[in-house]
Amino acid sequence: MSDRILRLQHVQVRVPDLELCTAYYTEVLGLVETAHEEGRVFLKCWDEHEHHSVVLRQAPTYGLDHMSFKLAEQGDLDYYAERVEQAGLVVKRYGRGELGPGWGEAIRFDAPSGHTVELVWDMEKVGNMLPLFNPPPRPGNLVGIAPPRLDHLFIMAEDVEGATRFYCDVLEFRLTEQIIANDGHQLATWMERSHSPHDLAIVTGPNGALHHFAFWLDDWNAVREAADTLAFNGVTIDVAPTRHGATRATPSTSSTRWATATSSSRAATGSIPTSSRSPGPRRRWVGRSSTTTARSTSASSRCTRDHGATAAAGVPAYRPH
Repeated sequence: MSDRILRLQHVQVRVPDLELCTAYYTEVLGLVETAHEEGRVFLKCWDEHEHHSVVLRQAPTYGLDHMSFKLAEQGDLDYYAERVEQAGLVVKRYGRGELGPGWGEAIRFDAPSGHTVELVWDMEKVGNMLPLFNPPPRPGNLVGIAPPRLDHLFIMAEDVEGATRFYCDVLEFRLTEQIIANDGHQLATWMERSHSPHDLAIVTGPNGALHHFAFWLDDWNAVREAADTLAFNGVTIDVAPTRHGATRATPSTSSTRWATATSSSRAATGSIPTSSRSPGPRRRWVGRSSTTTARSTSASSRCTRDHGATAAAGVPAYRPH
């Protein structure tokens, strides 16, 4: 089987408060903003060369807009368009830049799992913040956790077996591990295209829902530092640093492998009102400090609760600077 699909390229997620969540993703998680437009912010990890790996979109509710996978060659667009259409699905094609800044040529379709899937070729290259000659181990001006790259995606589907069959038979993912119920049907599956434990996983749940997406960290010490950073910023860690049972993936903070995983599915169907946005400087994340006594569950926790390592009530409020 050829490596036409190389890896997860990016995710686009909905957030009720775009400004608040941008502050969280850039100052706590430490992603780099590469562009913004009305209603959307584009982010990347420091060691990624493509224009973006996470897109935040203003919307009334949390959820996953689409997931995008990187293709090796331009001809792979036609190859998969034909395979998807043969499976009875409608494919839409988009030219370079048509979907937003930094975008390459792409096709999109709605998978049987209820998720919009994008396959994209030739995203704009913006560099990885390091010189080409004698680069340092990492840039010296990073903030927050600063993971080097996006790693994987975990989605939900009512029919895990049917969804897995589509991703494996049509998109040529390889099944690496599965959880089988006593009656023989699949409860959860893990699949890969990048020769890692998994690039995409599916667990039983509502169609179209997002469980989490995760960022790669280089070693156990980085996981510890990520946990310290989350605690310092008042973010409650959902799952302590630990190791997966399935795939025996390496330790994590919050959900999965070397990651501060960000989860999003549980509020995807609930209506969460968007807070009003006043003009002026962008709000910044304010961590725990002697001067931060006000608590906000109606504003600040809305971003972290379902998109940032699952924060609970009691997260410090944002303040403008």
